[in-house]
Amino acid sequence: MSEGIVKKKRVAWVDIARGIAILAVILGHSIFDVKLNYNSYVAHVIFAFHMPIFFIVSGYFYREKTLKTELKGGLCNLILPYLMTAVFAFIAVIVGMIWQHNPVMYSSMSIPQFLLAVLYGFGGGPAHSAGIPAIGATWFLMAMFVAIQIFNLSMRLTNQSNSLLRLALFLTYAVMGIAINQVVFLPWATNSALLVQPFLYGGYLLKKSELAENIKWPVLVISLLLWLYSAHISFLQLSAASMPYYLEQFMGAFGGSMIVFWISQKIEKHSRILTNIFKKYGSQSIVVFCFHAFDLSYVSLIALLDVYVYPVVKNQYLFLIIVYAYRLLIPTVMMLLMPHIKGLRSFYLNRNFPFRFQVKNAKNLIKQGDQK
Repeated sequence: MSEGIVKKKRVAWVDIARGIAILAVILGHSIFDVKLNYNSYVAHVIFAFHMPIFFIVSGYFYREKTLKTELKGGLCNLILPYLMTAVFAFIAVIVGMIWQHNPVMYSSMSIPQFLLAVLYGFGGGPAHSAGIPAIGATWFLMAMFVAIQIFNLSMRLTNQSNSLLRLALFLTYAVMGIAINQVVFLPWATNSALLVQPFLYGGYLLKKSELAENIKWPVLVISLLLWLYSAHISFLQLSAASMPYYLEQFMGAFGGSMIVFWISQKIEKHSRILTNIFKKYGSQSIVVFCFHAFDLSYVSLIALLDVYVYPVVKNQYLFLIIVYAYRLLIPTVMMLLMPHIKGLRSFYLNRNFPFRFQVKNAKNLIKQGDQK
């Protein structure tokens, strides 16, 4: 494996925002661990933005690429982590089958069911009734991969000057995602990938308008109200392509993301300690996410906390703090170790630690260019 290649300059406040979002993802799942149900308003507030913000940020950094380049980037930066996490999950399935009722790893799926779950990329929700096994939280990586391919192709095919045409196209995709979801849940989280197209385009427009870098108080107040209102009316579950009140929830997701962007900029300006913490989580959010997803679906230690700790604390909110601290443990340890684990880091941080053959191919392309 190669050493790290030259890194692109990162935008600090965006990494902070990613860090806040990935920590919110873990908090949202922890809420359900302590049996605070989907009707919890706090859960509604968190789920209203914590997944959409990643699609908005991807749109924010979008630049047009050839279809081959975008496909290659998606395979290296999204599908490789998806597949490597599936390998760890497969080990957990095998352990669960051999050592049933063990206190560490579990899975209710057979090997054929697991392989179908990996190939289908379904996160969970109503499609369970159709007999589709869920892969768990890593549906997001598949959805992001498919969404970016659709978005890049659409941007290449449309006129850059016709923003209204593009907006209409991406809204049409969202309507298609909702309509298809009533009939069938397509593989590779395609329903969700269609649904999030306006998030990607909205992020792209934020970059063009520079609105996210200069958030005024009126925009801040409106964003907060939209976010809280959308959380009040319904629960947003992108994994199942479920947005019952699409317009309100779409605006609420943008509102919540704008609030997080504003907070991130204030953190960068006023707190070096918080900046470093959130930047670390944000710059390696894919590592944090993948190992949280693995812990969430295949590690059974949370059951021990439920049996032995909750009867002692006897308070859901105190128990939530304990559960959240536990849920942070495995992803945080892997986040700190990953840049130092040769081989494995190329699967999860391929942009910074490509495989040796990738570096060799890149050097050959440079030589060919020089010879021309």
